[in-house]
Amino acid sequence: MNYKPNKYLQTNVADLIRKSDENDDIDFNAHMIMYRFLSKIEELTEENKMTKKELAQRIGTSASYITQLFRGNKLLNLQTIAKFEKVFNITFIIEAKTNNQPAIFVKRHASHITG
Repeated sequence: MNYKPNKYLQTNVADLIRKSDENDDIDFNAHMIMYRFLSKIEELTEENKMTKKELAQRIGTSASYITQLFRGNKLLNLQTIAKFEKVFNITFIIEAKTNNQPAIFVKRHASHITG
């Protein structure tokens, strides 16, 4: 059997793959941003000898939600960040830097850092 996909099908499949890759990159980047925030929160909870359960109580959420954040199952939102700032009496400073490496390089090598 000699199968030759038509141009319409080839174009649509290529578009789906490209969109999937872009969505994966955005999702990956969102998680990396979240982990930068959570890394500081984890450091502060350790310094204050606070359990994740205590942290959850202080920000008015469940321990399960905090666990899901730290496992990467849920994405951190701005309201939760604001609650962390209040609990620890801190302010996160936002700074934008130009990436020196192409996004593909960062994505492939970041797994070594986080895993």
